Amino acid sequence: MRACLPGGLREALFPAPTRIELALGRDRVELTRFDGRRRERLAEAPIDPDQIDASVAALRSALRRPRADEVIVRLPADKVLEPEFEVPAIAAGALDEVIAQEMDRKTPFGAGDVHFDYKVAGADASRENLRVRMRVARRADVTGAVGLARTIGLAPTRVDGAGAVDEGYNLLPPDERARPSNFRSKALGTMLFVTLFLGAAALYVAFDRAEAALRQIEAEVERQRARAAEVRALQDRADALRTSATELIDARQSRLTTAELIAALSRRIPDGHWLFELRYRERDLYLFGFSPAPTQLLRRLEASPLLSEASFAAPVVAGQEDADRFTIRAQVGPRPAETGAAEEKP
Repeated sequence: MRACLPGGLREALFPAPTRIELALGRDRVELTRFDGRRRERLAEAPIDPDQIDASVAALRSALRRPRADEVIVRLPADKVLEPEFEVPAIAAGALDEVIAQEMDRKTPFGAGDVHFDYKVAGADASRENLRVRMRVARRADVTGAVGLARTIGLAPTRVDGAGAVDEGYNLLPPDERARPSNFRSKALGTMLFVTLFLGAAALYVAFDRAEAALRQIEAEVERQRARAAEVRALQDRADALRTSATELIDARQSRLTTAELIAALSRRIPDGHWLFELRYRERDLYLFGFSPAPTQLLRRLEASPLLSEASFAAPVVAGQEDADRFTIRAQVGPRPAETGAAEEKP
């Protein structure tokens, strides 16, 4: 769609993204701008408590246009750690918690002392473990760098380490990440809305035409009722359509909905046991949570008329406060005739 626009309009709606980088070194700070085609070094100033006011004034003067699509603050290389380790693939849905628990083992710091970001770099040959790469920096270093950027007049969208290759890590807390609004994002949003509206209109027209076609068939059947052979053919066709529709409806109604499954599990799982994630697709159900007695909970789930083949999908991990972390896998059967009655008294 963008390629079909005239060149001038395309550049107005989709300008090259601009990026401002504030790179901190041991004793100096460098300010650069990148407009998608070339990199421009705007200023360089010393980081000296006795000259900080003069340095900030020089950087502000060189900035001129503080607005940009992205503002990156780069910490010195010795302020950022880059550990790499493996985690079980079954923990892919709770990597934040797993990494936080491993922080004091993989770094000299605790999870509460740092900001971190990570990327899954791949899996081993058996697909049982995931390889995770991290960027870690102390909270104090991130806060100080962000404070300097804001003093200059910048609103950082990312904090990362030094390096020529930008891998997209962000050490900035999510609630502090600025999201600048510009004409391009508004234009893209408008175009997306128009596209969705046109798609909905096309679907409406298609359904309307289908309904009109069905009405014409029914009228033709009434007019041709005297011609037995033609009426019979039309009737057979209508019966086939109704049978297909009935089978689809029956299949849909026999499948347990997510809401019904959650309600049933809520009645089945007693107090003191809790879930932090549930995955349900087709008949496969995965439950992730904490329990003071995972085996007892597994037996309660096995007794449910809605579930079968319940088992631990991963080893139970000892947790804190007398609660162990578990991963349970089960098969969800079809909806019983009296789902609510069957689950009220497990």
